[in-house]
Amino acid sequence: WEIYENPATRFVAAFIGRANMLRGHVAEGALELLGHRVPVPEDLTLPDGELLGAVRPERLRLVDAGSTDVIGTVKEAVYLGAIVRYCVALDDGLELDVEVPSSRAVHQPGEPVGVDWRLEDVHFFNDSAGAS
Repeated sequence: WEIYENPATRFVAAFIGRANMLRGHVAEGALELLGHRVPVPEDLTLPDGELLGAVRPERLRLVDAGSTDVIGTVKEAVYLGAIVRYCVALDDGLELDVEVPSSRAVHQPGEPVGVDWRLEDVHFFNDSAGAS
C-alpha cells in the first residue's frame, strides 16, 4: 500500500501499478501542471524548476469539457467490469489513462471531456529522480 500510494521515485510509480507522468514547472511559489497554475500549498515543498508529477488513473476525474482548462478527446473506452478505462488524448499530444467506476461511465470515443484532479493526488519528483 505504501509503495503504491507514496512512490519515492518515478521508476517506482511506473513499475508498481499504472501512473500518468505529467511534466510541470515551479516558479515564484506557483506550480504549472497541464496548464493549471496554482499556488504551491504551504505543506508541500517543491523546488523551483522542472519537475515530474505522477497521478494514478483512478485519481483523475472526467468532467464536462467546459468546466476545466484541461480538455481532451476520448480516444478509447474499455469496459473492465467494475471500472471503465479511458484513454484521453489532450491537444498537446499527451494521452492520459483515466479509470472510473463503470456505474459512472458515460463517455464514448470521439467525445470531448475535461480532466480534473486534486493536487494532493499528484506525487512529485525531481525530473532526474528515478530515471534509471
